[in-house]
Amino acid sequence: MTAPDTANTAFVAVDFAASQLTALLSDVHGQGFTKEESEHYQELVQQVTACEGELNKLDYELTKIAPRTAQTILHRLQLEMGNVYKFAVVLRGDFDNKESSDVDDKKTAMIRQLSEGFKSLYEGAKGAIETVANANLRNVNLQAITISPLQKRIEEEIEATKKQIDSTNTMIDSRNRSINTQMETIRQSNNALQEQQEKLESVKKFNEISRGLLRGFLDGLSLGLAELGHPDRIRIAPLEDHINALTQTISNTRSMIVRIQLDIARDRAALRKLQRTVAALNVLEAQLPTLNIQATRLSTYSTTLAKGLLEVKNAATDIARLIGEVDNKADEVSLAVRKQEYAIRLLKICEVALFDEGVKGEVTLIVDEIVTGYGGALPKEVEDNVSTVRGKLNSSVPAAM
Repeated sequence: MTAPDTANTAFVAVDFAASQLTALLSDVHGQGFTKEESEHYQELVQQVTACEGELNKLDYELTKIAPRTAQTILHRLQLEMGNVYKFAVVLRGDFDNKESSDVDDKKTAMIRQLSEGFKSLYEGAKGAIETVANANLRNVNLQAITISPLQKRIEEEIEATKKQIDSTNTMIDSRNRSINTQMETIRQSNNALQEQQEKLESVKKFNEISRGLLRGFLDGLSLGLAELGHPDRIRIAPLEDHINALTQTISNTRSMIVRIQLDIARDRAALRKLQRTVAALNVLEAQLPTLNIQATRLSTYSTTLAKGLLEVKNAATDIARLIGEVDNKADEVSLAVRKQEYAIRLLKICEVALFDEGVKGEVTLIVDEIVTGYGGALPKEVEDNVSTVRGKLNSSVPAAM
């Protein structure tokens, strides 16, 4: 089995996003990020990169190395079935009546070879299953212990930062309303100031006219204004006090507006920083579902691969048992094992091996050899087993892996 064409698509996306994130973080660092904040976001980037790297390794192990191992094992199965065919050739003709020690030695050696071959096939499949299982366990742990918690952590940070953005926007709106209120105070104070200044000018003009008339009157009485005091000052002083108070109010209000504007500027700077933070976190968060999908795909893939290897392992176990039965009988006195018993066991081996379409060629050769080389009519039990195997050959045999 080969890895899907899309095996590395997710990783290309993560690489691009990591570069984009680095650019965003570089931008926000220039917007007032502290050293601790920079280190925090760099840590998040490193965690995603580490997950990507581990998934890359697992992808290579599960979709490149493991399938090659599996194909090697299946090829080994085909070779061993070729050895079964060679054993079938030994059974040609009047096998039961052959009493040559060379034939017995050859038969015994081939049985031993088959036994060792299928035992080795079993061990190979078992080792491959363990390798796939270990890789899948790492994959499952990576998803459960690292990727999913990291995704939750980033989602929570995004949510918290969005709340800060909302709070900052609310504060800016409140400060702007305060500025509007203060501007209205300045407008009203300016109007009042203008009114008071106009009143003051009017009073001063009235006082000048009154003073001129009064001076002429007093001159006739030989009196001076100084002797009468300054009654006009009494009328001017309250107006001047009011004007001074209004002027101070305007000055204080303007100072307050400047302070509020500075606060708003700081709020806007903080807002830009928060917005860049969310943008960076969003880029990072967007990669985690991709990593989760990749991990899930690898888990599904490894399950399918392990299932195929398990079929090989189970078949090798059953075949080794069948060969063991032949081997045990071969050790009996005078090696008196009839050709029929060998033929039946070879056909059962074929039946077991047909879990994968890759051995159909070898199985066909073995069956044809037993049928054509039997040297007479097939016993019913042999014929029944031939029919069973040919039935499987004619049916759709899936690929094990």
